[in-house]
Amino acid sequence: MNTLKLIGSVLSKYLVPILFLLGLILINVASYFGFGMVGGLITTGVTLVVVSIILVVEQNSATKPTKK
Repeated sequence: MNTLKLIGSVLSKYLVPILFLLGLILINVASYFGFGMVGGLITTGVTLVVVSIILVVEQNSATKPTKK
């Protein structure tokens, strides 16, 4: 029973990021099939830039300094 609780807590905590990454992977794979190598590489580059911008914004909002 503890294993099921652990799996449930992990899924409830990380479900949105997992679905987000799966969506990005599907977009990249579809672009490789649809547009070929060049279009796929462009889509992969844009995806990596978007993910890095999201990470920077999240890290900055998580570690805001307190004003005295």
